[in-house]
Order: sequence, then C-alpha cells, then structure tokens
Amino acid sequence: EILADLSEKYCLDLITSTHSSLMYHKLERIGIDIGIFNYVFTGENGSKSDGGLFREWLKLRDFNVNEHLYVGDNEKVDVDVPKSLGIKTCFIGDYEEADFCVSNIMELEELLL
Repeated sequence: EILADLSEKYCLDLITSTHSSLMYHKLERIGIDIGIFNYVFTGENGSKSDGGLFREWLKLRDFNVNEHLYVGDNEKVDVDVPKSLGIKTCFIGDYEEADFCVSNIMELEELLL
C-alpha cells in the first residue's frame, strides 16, 4: 500500500543484486507487484558493490543525480556506494553516513509524502 501511495508522486525503481529468478519469488512472497516499479535492475545488470548497477540506472533517468533517493539496509552497498555517485540515501536502521534514516520501511511515507 505504501508503494502504491509513493508511486503516485514518485518514480519507483527496484535495484537489487538478487538474480531475477529469485527476485520475482521474493516479491511475490511479500506481496509486492513488480508492476509498481518503472525500472527493475537485478544482478544480471551489474554489481551494486562497484557502483556499476547504479551507473546503469542513472543513464536511464533524466533527473539530476541529487533528485534520486536510494533506500536500503546495507551500509556499504546501499549507502556508501550510491552516495559516492551523488545519490541521496535512506538507511533502514541507524547509520550516520546516510542522508536519512528510518527504523522501518513504513516511515518512508512520512519522510516523502
């Protein structure tokens, strides 16, 4: 429900290092429709840890790099790497290097809407 609300105001993309065959199963299991995302990048598209996946994603977006917000729960690949490319970050948990921190994904609605 929160993703549907956010998709009305923002472009939602999924960037994951998970292979697509596993990703679809994971999304289905937690009740997220893949159709909510504009772009989907998986492990087949590159590596998050070296920034390649993020660079491929940025090529498709006509926003300034600082108009993106990447949300994740891994300090290195979800905060440090995208920040090195100028992408704003939101960490699920507590990590002072992130631009924003939330204790759970439900807090994103308050942060963004």
